[in-house]
Amino acid sequence: MALDSELTVGKTSDLRRRFGLILALALLPILLLSIWQSYHDYKRETQLREIALEVSAEEAVSDIVDLLKTAKSVLNLSADLVRPETCQVDLGRVMRGFPDIYNMATYWGEDEEICEVRSIRTNAPLSAALENMTPEYPYKLNVLEFDADNPGPRRTLVMAHGNFDAEKNLKSIFFSSYDLSTLRNLRNREILPNDVKVSIFSRDGQILVGDNNSTKNVRESWAALLDNQDRVTMSLPDSQGKPREIILLPTTEKELFLAISRPTPSLISWNRVNPWASILLPILGWIFAYIAIWLALDTLILSRIRAMRRDVLKFSHSNIIPPLGKDKNYFDAITDLRKSFRTMSSRIVDRETELRTSLREKDDILREVHHRVKNNLQIIISLLNMGKRQVDDPYYTQALDDTRNRITAISQVHKTLHESDAMLSVDLVPFMKELTARLSKALDFKARNIKIVSHVDAGAVNADTATPLSLFMVEALTNSAKHGLPDGGTISTTLVEANGVLTLTVQDNGIGAEAASKRDAISPELSTSTGTGQKLMQGFARQLGGTYISESSSQGYMCRLSFHRSR
Repeated sequence: MALDSELTVGKTSDLRRRFGLILALALLPILLLSIWQSYHDYKRETQLREIALEVSAEEAVSDIVDLLKTAKSVLNLSADLVRPETCQVDLGRVMRGFPDIYNMATYWGEDEEICEVRSIRTNAPLSAALENMTPEYPYKLNVLEFDADNPGPRRTLVMAHGNFDAEKNLKSIFFSSYDLSTLRNLRNREILPNDVKVSIFSRDGQILVGDNNSTKNVRESWAALLDNQDRVTMSLPDSQGKPREIILLPTTEKELFLAISRPTPSLISWNRVNPWASILLPILGWIFAYIAIWLALDTLILSRIRAMRRDVLKFSHSNIIPPLGKDKNYFDAITDLRKSFRTMSSRIVDRETELRTSLREKDDILREVHHRVKNNLQIIISLLNMGKRQVDDPYYTQALDDTRNRITAISQVHKTLHESDAMLSVDLVPFMKELTARLSKALDFKARNIKIVSHVDAGAVNADTATPLSLFMVEALTNSAKHGLPDGGTISTTLVEANGVLTLTVQDNGIGAEAASKRDAISPELSTSTGTGQKLMQGFARQLGGTYISESSSQGYMCRLSFHRSR
């Protein structure tokens, strides 16, 4: 019962594992699709956030970009409107049309003085313009910062434009200055996140508007990078040593570049947590769905199957038909199955009762048959003994003894089958022991001073095998007693089984077959050899589908029978 319970638990666990695997595989496409969708949404959201950040940053610095465009237009227009003889008046007229311009000046060459509306801070931008201005890059941008002791704005944006002749010689330079302090720092600054910093810098690394992200020489290298790329992303530490992600973008003015700085996302920041949360939610949904379906199946189906399995085990051990019972959780299909099982159990009990009754009757009949066959054989043996007492001829007497011994072996088989519970098989250990004892008495081994030693190590065989085997034993013992041991000796019998092969060996320590033949030749009147025993043993070997061999020497005689149990 304990073993059946263990098997039941094992089968139930195996059923649960298999169903769990099938359920997991069934829900897996939903899980993978949800994860893929979450990842796709995250990537799209990230891209949209990047685009929105760039657009917001460009919008925030659009004032300075518009200012530069206007400055270029004004300087180009001034080259046509301003004449050396009326330079100051012409420049003043241009300034009045553009109120954002703080000052304007013109350089007509080394032989002419600088013409300016306001005499303030002209030498510094002129030196920078003369140093780097070329026909290919006629515009020069410079940011000047002054201390409080100097008159005028503290931060000034100076735009210079050089005019070259056909031979690429510098004819004049027009300057326009702007007070950066009067400009709004960043337009629509509120549209950017608080931790995002935006700045616009020139090709030579000067910051025009916005936050300082790095040193001037680093910004110069940024400008060089943007000459070959539309977008550059890098990471730099801030003043506190915390990493910040820098996004560099060109503007519509090729002399100006945009730098967007934000903290490098940490492990717990939203754009890191969000994809994990997006993936975790489908996983949790998959787990909850798995558990819900599992519990529903276990409650509604598997628990009922386990209850039916217990009923089956109980019925198999005791033939007790389990009651149908009342349970509101039973559904029609399961109730029908339990009713069908109860009907089947009832029919099995009835049929088993009938089979048991019929089997007992057949067992009684078969046992009676074996008993009557044994009794009839015993009657035949008694008749042979009576006939022997009426015969004086030793040849006939010996023939009757041999026949009686053979019938005794057959009777022993039926006696064993009658006394056995199985009635279909013969246990060789007690069978061979009793057979040798009866043959020893029938052949009068004690009077002949013959000792028999037996060893049996084999399982049970059917009656069809036991009968020829016992008859072979009769012939072998009779042969040794009659011919091999005239003066007594020892006969050893061994029956062993190995790998499904049974081997019966009968061996004596007598005079051997050659000496017995010489003896019969010298005294034919004492000979009782007819060769019938050898023929019978060969016939029994063929009947068992085995092999028969015999060996003789001066130390005795040996015969051996080997056959497969399958026979």
